[in-house]
Amino acid sequence: MSSRIWAWASHTAVLFPWCRAKFAVSLGVFVRPDQAVAAAGGFLIQFHASIAEDLAEHIEQALTATPAVTTMVQDGCTPQEMLQHALGGLPLQVLRHVTPMWACDCSRARVSETLVALGAQELRQMITEQQEVPVHCEFCTTEYVFAPQELVQLLHEALAAEQGES
Repeated sequence: MSSRIWAWASHTAVLFPWCRAKFAVSLGVFVRPDQAVAAAGGFLIQFHASIAEDLAEHIEQALTATPAVTTMVQDGCTPQEMLQHALGGLPLQVLRHVTPMWACDCSRARVSETLVALGAQELRQMITEQQEVPVHCEFCTTEYVFAPQELVQLLHEALAAEQGES
């Protein structure tokens, strides 16, 4: 192992047969001494409900023999190579490549829609209890602050939506 690698975490592939949708997941992370992530990887395999039993058994057997993700990452395996291990050499067709990125699609408009969806009663309570209502996105940490006049407008929208449901 490289001396620049301080720690690693790995989880071998785990099948969750009690779930309605049968799937397997395996993750691994290398962390440097400065706490920065040096490398990370993983895979998730979800079995289709109509998968043939012998095919499912083949994949389950392959998963038990699949090296830990940390080992495969350290060895320089590509995502496709990791899946080849996990699938036991079954044919694999890559439909598209996607680069993972940190992104959040929250917006003031989406948060407003969520507040309207809470309903008129909840919005009335917010208006009477607070001067401003902060809404914090837990994913990207953006905070949206709604002034009382904005909440009143959202209340009108909620009332209109509730009238349309009746």
